[in-house]
Parts: sequence; structure tokens; C-alpha cells
Amino acid sequence: MTQARHLHPAPKLQHYLRCAAGQNGAALDLLVRTRRDANATKRFFKGLLKGVQYVPQVTMTDKLKSYGVAQRQLLPASTTDKAAI
Repeated sequence: MTQARHLHPAPKLQHYLRCAAGQNGAALDLLVRTRRDANATKRFFKGLLKGVQYVPQVTMTDKLKSYGVAQRQLLPASTTDKAAI
């Protein structure tokens, strides 16, 4: 006779979506991460910059502070326009 086991559901992790769009509005990259710290943001920016031959002059972000850290290290000549989201 088999005994029924009670399976506990896995803890639910919160995920964060990062989306990059070009100046014409087309999605350049989407990334889902469980962290939203500066290291995760730097990895996201590095992946974006790997596919382009130019350095963006302006980056538009939300007000998350890790974007500023990554931008200062990877895109020092670029300016940031923070959207009111």
C-alpha cells in the first residue's frame, strides 16, 4: 500500500522584467531576473551593448538606482532621462 505524500509548493520568487527599446520603439532585448541590483543591471547593459556598433547618447530608465550605477560605469558619456513611471 502506498502512502500519499503531501507536496509543499515551492516558494514563490519575485521576478523583474527588464526591457530595452530602440528609438523607433522596437524591443531590443527582454530579460527576466530574480535580482535588480547593480550587478544584474550591468550584465543587462553589457548584453545590449554587445549587439550595437555605437554608444547611445541618451538612455531612458525608470527611477531604479542600479541603472545609474551601471550607466556611470559602462556609459559614462551618456546622459540619463528618468521616466516618471
